Amino acid sequence: VFIIYRIDIIYCSIIFNKNYNYCFVGVAIIKVIVVLVKIMSEELDIIFDNIRTETIFDSVRVLEKDDVYLYIIENLSKSMKDYIRNNFREICKGNNSNKYISVLKDFKERIEKKTDKQKMGLVGELLAHIFIRNNTNKFKIVSILFNLEEGSAKKGFDIIITSLNKNILFFSEVKSGIKNEKETLQSKNMSLLGISKNELSKKLKNNKNKALWANAINHAEKIVEKDDEILKILKDIYDEDIEIYNYRNALLVSVVYHDINDILSINEILNERIKILQERFFKEVIIFSIQKNTYQKVLDFLEEELKYEAANHRR
Repeated sequence: VFIIYRIDIIYCSIIFNKNYNYCFVGVAIIKVIVVLVKIMSEELDIIFDNIRTETIFDSVRVLEKDDVYLYIIENLSKSMKDYIRNNFREICKGNNSNKYISVLKDFKERIEKKTDKQKMGLVGELLAHIFIRNNTNKFKIVSILFNLEEGSAKKGFDIIITSLNKNILFFSEVKSGIKNEKETLQSKNMSLLGISKNELSKKLKNNKNKALWANAINHAEKIVEKDDEILKILKDIYDEDIEIYNYRNALLVSVVYHDINDILSINEILNERIKILQERFFKEVIIFSIQKNTYQKVLDFLEEELKYEAANHRR
């Protein structure tokens, strides 16, 4: 196709017996063919690279391969709103009997105290909780969204999960942001993943930070039973009875708020995961990258939910 495309007007005119009208039409047709071949080749790359694609919540496109998950959120669909409504209490507070309206009020109090940067971070963590929890056949979250130290920044890991397939613990840092004029979408995502990796590396360097592991235990106690193996592992790490090296498993999460007409590349994220593994600090690495136009729509929805619940005195 490339060779045909490079035929200039002179050769083309010879082919069409110096009929320049036919010539221009012919070149135009060839250009269209080239564009179509390019589009088809991109789609075939996804197939041949074994990248699994699906749509969840009727509005979120998911691409997955080799422990990399890319979520493109088109909008907050009714299905996604229903999921948030039905799981919000457990996401925020764990296994508890608090009313939905009470947790919504709690969320509002927390979010009102935060800067715009902190707000996008909290929404990013909420989205991460939603998508991890939605993978019920692969992951189980053993931490909650709300920090346990009221009025202060979260002192522990952003999220702790177990991989059901591998039966091991993963510790997570979630980083959210908006690209500036000097950044590309891809470079912004790599930057967020890099910050997530570096901060998590510091926390997992050793198990001397008692507050960190005490916090992890307190979070897990909100989710799992007292005799759960997860709690035993976390307590053993706290007591320094086991080597932290064996539990250096990373769940790196990036959330980029950017126009979804310009989407992230899963291939770049896959390459980044390979580079991180080659550094040999983490034993296992899972990456979640999430893209959404704006974080404000999530806050608006939760505000609407609070108003509705207050007006109807429900739950």
